[in-house]
Amino acid sequence: MLLKLIKFFNFFKLGSARKNFILNPQKGTAVILIAFFILMITLMIAMTASAVMIYEIKMTREIANSVPAFFAADSGIEQCLYQSRNALASETCDTVGGTVTLPLSNGATMIFSRTAVNKIEASGVYLKTNRKIYVEW
Repeated sequence: MLLKLIKFFNFFKLGSARKNFILNPQKGTAVILIAFFILMITLMIAMTASAVMIYEIKMTREIANSVPAFFAADSGIEQCLYQSRNALASETCDTVGGTVTLPLSNGATMIFSRTAVNKIEASGVYLKTNRKIYVEW
């Protein structure tokens, strides 16, 4: 059957082109292999791009969570400075070594302590992000 089809198509070819016609069963295999390699390269590019995008999304989320954590730490510094300057004896930040942990209304937590006579350290925690600052005077 295949031989009859080849003879049928050879009939429509002209001149010397009809004499040079050779059936090549490897042509289909080569096309399939080329298509496979192109698909693999495309897949690798897509996977690399998605890995980069996932990393960037995580970094953006970390930056977004960093702002409330930093401001919670800043609030801790301000609270401790207020207690130290007004010499509020009932508060723990008036003396060296006291640590206070207070939750904030936005879900963040501030942790502050006076570590030396002229030094205050504070940490702000929001979700899984932690930011720490200190003040010396």
